[in-house]
Amino acid sequence: MDPMPGPCTLTPPLETSGKEVAIYRDWKDAWEVLASKPLPPPPSAQPYEVDAERDRRVELGFEFMGKHYQTREAGDRENILGAMSNALLAIMRGAKEGELRWENPEKDFFWIATDNSRVPMDAQTALAFGQAAMSRKSALVQAGSDLKAMTPIPLDFAADKWWPS
Repeated sequence: MDPMPGPCTLTPPLETSGKEVAIYRDWKDAWEVLASKPLPPPPSAQPYEVDAERDRRVELGFEFMGKHYQTREAGDRENILGAMSNALLAIMRGAKEGELRWENPEKDFFWIATDNSRVPMDAQTALAFGQAAMSRKSALVQAGSDLKAMTPIPLDFAADKWWPS
């Protein structure tokens, strides 16, 4: 016969009144009667779930000067940061407000909004556009971090009340 796996006993549990519970304590090698069954820890969300919600919100895009812009993929965000860097360089080289050919002297600079409209941007606007995209993502990352620091993480972590609008 195989040995019994621990923790277990051949001793029957103690009698209980129905509102009590008998629990075998292997370190004592004895049964113990508790007033009620210990409650499991309350359910909570997991950090990876908060990360997924943060990423979902990042991919929803952002509003800038009355238009919505996409940030569905890392490539979208890289393109925005590239335009922001080019805009900063153009400003350092003397690009003026209202000047739309700061990136290419042959054509006006524009960014395509979610509705497929072409939004002309001077270098100052493109810089502000990039800063708005960075600020939006940063705010979402900070909100996610705040949620993950909570013990427990609220089950309604995906509710708008926890995230920047």
